[in-house]
Amino acid sequence: MILTKTGTFQLKHTKPNNWIIIIALVAVIALFIGLTLLRGEFIPTLTSTSGANTMQVPGGVILAEPSGEPSNTLFQTPRQMASQAASQVPAETSSQQPSKSPTDVNPLPVVVNDLGQVGTYSQGSRVEIVLEGPLADGTNQTANPFRVQVDVVFSGPDGQVYQVPAFFDGDGAGGMHGTVWKVRFRPEAPGQWKFVSTSSEIKLAGYGGQFEVTPTANAQVATDQPADDFNVLGTLRYDGGYYLRFSNGEYWIKAGIDDPENFLGDAIGDWNAKKAAVDYLSSKGVNSIYIITMNIDGDDRDTWPWVGETQDEAKANSDTFDVAKLQQWEDLFTYIQAKGIVLHIVLTDDSAWDGFNHDLYYREMVARFGHHPALIWNIGEEANEIYTNQEQIDLAGKLKNLDTYDHPVAVHRLPIWPFFGNGNFDTTSIQPIDGGKDFTRTELGDQNGVVILHRERSASAGRPIPIMIDELPRVTQVTEATRFKLRSKVLYPVYFGGGNFELHFYDVYGQGGTLSFQDLAPMLEDMRHVRELLESLPFHAMQPCDSLVSGSGTYCFGRHGVVYAIYLPTGGSISVDLPGANTTYNVSWIDPRTGERHNVNQVIGGAEHSFHAPDSQDWVLILQNPTGIAEGGLTYFLPFVSANSQ
Repeated sequence: MILTKTGTFQLKHTKPNNWIIIIALVAVIALFIGLTLLRGEFIPTLTSTSGANTMQVPGGVILAEPSGEPSNTLFQTPRQMASQAASQVPAETSSQQPSKSPTDVNPLPVVVNDLGQVGTYSQGSRVEIVLEGPLADGTNQTANPFRVQVDVVFSGPDGQVYQVPAFFDGDGAGGMHGTVWKVRFRPEAPGQWKFVSTSSEIKLAGYGGQFEVTPTANAQVATDQPADDFNVLGTLRYDGGYYLRFSNGEYWIKAGIDDPENFLGDAIGDWNAKKAAVDYLSSKGVNSIYIITMNIDGDDRDTWPWVGETQDEAKANSDTFDVAKLQQWEDLFTYIQAKGIVLHIVLTDDSAWDGFNHDLYYREMVARFGHHPALIWNIGEEANEIYTNQEQIDLAGKLKNLDTYDHPVAVHRLPIWPFFGNGNFDTTSIQPIDGGKDFTRTELGDQNGVVILHRERSASAGRPIPIMIDELPRVTQVTEATRFKLRSKVLYPVYFGGGNFELHFYDVYGQGGTLSFQDLAPMLEDMRHVRELLESLPFHAMQPCDSLVSGSGTYCFGRHGVVYAIYLPTGGSISVDLPGANTTYNVSWIDPRTGERHNVNQVIGGAEHSFHAPDSQDWVLILQNPTGIAEGGLTYFLPFVSANSQ
């Protein structure tokens, strides 16, 4: 048909061109292939960690992935991937929403193959979805399965939306050649959950289903994971204040261990020995372990996630992950969490090699380990040695975009912290003094002042964050003198300043030192005593009051009209003008060497009272209003406290 000069249409017979016929044939063939692939041979398998509730769809295909650097399509963030998805999730919200708003992750993509109801899981337990799809060789640099991006979007019963990266896991049993991709998810809310996979690889996209999550107390499906409190407490997150907080509302204060940094490497021994070390640390009250996942060209040079027996081999294979090794890491991390210990995962060592693909590395770490509820990501130890401030901000942003659970992100570096008010960082990780110095001989300075300064500056920037002192001069010997130095110069100054702490020591496990965990036991016990003391108080609502305390080395931490904790390094007497003429205060002394509480008597507020320590050693005075309510309402101004050391 043609348009004539008069504006009317007329039919005109023309001879078809050969190239038009060819294009039409190609289009028909492409359509046929596409429909075949959509039907095709693909096995998604959904299991709990106990192996129960398995569902399969038969099949199998060959993977053909492009070589070279990942394209923008392959390596979008979960937010970017989800923003392209179709809308299918209800708009309701819940009090148990992830801290990222559901609007940050658009609702579920279209489900191509609905697997139906796939099982029942306990609230807070790990749900592992196994996608057995395209056959792949994990050592193939041309068609590298680690570069294939797969995400699974989960929607909860009240509108919660999580998008979680998946990972290639070889044959699922440690072998590099196989058809297994996995995603790990931990639902915090009971009810019916939906999921669907998304990927640029068509064989891994569009498979969805549902599963039921039962409240923890009513769980009907047993798993092979040891029971642990974190399943009940929920995810540890930054909550806008000076302490991290679990989903159930409980606040957390760190009393951690900083060594051996190469916990995943040659330190300590085999995996059973590492678990035995975890048992011991847990028994001594340690609630956080500092673990470096990559130290090539760093200190110990024995830890990396990639294939390779040597550092050079690992560098050459930095886009090929050792699936067997990472399965061992996951097993150990699960064990650590079951013991009530937070994972402080440090992604690079100081002065380490940084020539790897950070996007790929971060995605693999988040995909494999981000489901753990009590986890802190750390960009790197002494990161200022290899990254500029802007690079540290950008790297933290990468983690934030990948981690749908909003685990806290930190970076270890010297003070003063340069990132006050920056939303990419949720805690500090400060090393006030060279960690290579000897604790016994080094002047430690005013650690209470370091904590308070950082608290005040973070508040002034409009974003108060937890202040964590993560490295001081290393302990080389444990004596009564060094124990007292730790208590009087570090533990009580830091904790009564409103901070958190990790103990650094010269370990026998690889640093060339002489101290074992058992040798360190008295100091670990002292650290536990101060942590448990604060946990018995409303520490998250307390603040330091050093300016109101007279007497060298005397520290006060309190809440007006409710509770006062006062540390006296050499005993003596102390006078306190307590508020509230109608308020009764319980008086007790805490022995920081044993944690024992000695109840003395009660006093009435509205007057000055004198208190006398049991002896000339260090003691903690507790003045506590048993009602927990200050007379005349709550305020954060504290009474004047005067101390006289004997």
